[in-house]
Amino acid sequence: MTGKKKMIIAAIAVVVLAAAGVALWLLLRGGSGSEGGVYVQPVSDVNAAGTGLANRYSGIIETQQTENVEFDSSKQLSELVVAEGDHVAKGDPLFTYDTQSTQLQIQQAQLEIERMNTTISNNNTQISQLQRDMNAASSADKPGFSAQILQLQADNAQAEYDIKSKQAEIDKLNAAIDSATVTAGMDGTVESIADLETLLAGGITNPDGTQSTTYITILADGDYRVKGSVSEQNIYELSEGMSVIVRSRVDENQTWSGTISSIDTQAESNNNNMYSSSGESASSYAFYVDLASIDGLMLGQHVTIEMDYGQGTPKEGIWLSSGWITQQEDGTAYVWAAKSGGARLEQRTVELGEYDSNMDEYQILSGLETSDYLAWPDADCVAGAPTTTEIVLEDDMTGDGALDGSMGGDAVIDDGMTVDDGMAVGDGTTSDAGATADDGTAADADANMESSSVEPSTEDTAASTAALG
Repeated sequence: MTGKKKMIIAAIAVVVLAAAGVALWLLLRGGSGSEGGVYVQPVSDVNAAGTGLANRYSGIIETQQTENVEFDSSKQLSELVVAEGDHVAKGDPLFTYDTQSTQLQIQQAQLEIERMNTTISNNNTQISQLQRDMNAASSADKPGFSAQILQLQADNAQAEYDIKSKQAEIDKLNAAIDSATVTAGMDGTVESIADLETLLAGGITNPDGTQSTTYITILADGDYRVKGSVSEQNIYELSEGMSVIVRSRVDENQTWSGTISSIDTQAESNNNNMYSSSGESASSYAFYVDLASIDGLMLGQHVTIEMDYGQGTPKEGIWLSSGWITQQEDGTAYVWAAKSGGARLEQRTVELGEYDSNMDEYQILSGLETSDYLAWPDADCVAGAPTTTEIVLEDDMTGDGALDGSMGGDAVIDDGMTVDDGMAVGDGTTSDAGATADDGTAADADANMESSSVEPSTEDTAASTAALG
């Protein structure tokens, strides 16, 4: 098995544990059911049929190209020509700077040039007279006249240099006047115009928390694309040309196919909410997806992005991650199951069908119903053991045995996993219930969890990987 496949399988294992809920993770850490029962959950909750489970990353629909027009803070606005929603063509004026002060500067510079030209003319007149006087003077007086002439010539040279400098300044000011009208660099639609006073005061804040210097934003005409975000821990999973599935956050069954067109090599400016397994901040990187079709998509719509491992094709029946299944040397397989929560645990033989190597899932042909309950295989699983659907923490989980989110260590999920119950996760990934993601979108109120800070540690991730074989 390749390192890539092992990492994918390990990632899926963590997702399965998370999708089963915090309760299942606590069981693996030593939590137990009330009255000593083994924790079980409905098969329907862990059934991977349908959309399947895969790493998901948050994304937003944008145009293929965006032009951000800056405002020169050293200048003043004369006229704003466009409004939000206006369609503009390349070269159309957007706004003009006030050139009154610039024209005044030009006039002052021209007056100084005239003054210096007058000085040069006067000096030349004096030089001519001094030369005549020197020619008529005695040999003893000639050096005095010569010194005066040299000084005036030096003054003229300095004045001529100053004239050239002033002329360069005038040329620059004229160029500023010529460029006082700022035009659109492409065909598109004016998406937004910032409040200029607030902008110049440094008070415009982007949705990602960064400060904006953009005055006008223009969205180019043409097809949409998806901008996604991935952490430095997960960027290895992505490559240009990779097929992806773009999924609506409102309707799980509404999907679009696409291809990763590019991946930024420079980290995004806002990385404050990205964390590694050590609890330290981690950088996030933008990547872009070209879509095969944009039907049904809206500009600015928030979506999720997942690598296309074939999970986009719905599966029928019951499919379980391999971690739930114990396979024996004779080729038979079994799961730990119960007829209902509270029923006695039994070692249930199941018939395996098709195997999805990309998702590490097996089709269950017989031996299990969606109404049955499953226990994660561990040392507590013995035939006849009582079962429960409730979780009670052991004393070593927190200081007082309460689920209060006070667990220590590096208990952070940073792999970009999706959690089906609405938990917020690592690097811009979102839950199926629309939990808060790095793009600043908010989850549904009923997707919030009271103890959202309780997450599996690095050691538990390794344990789950080992359980997958």
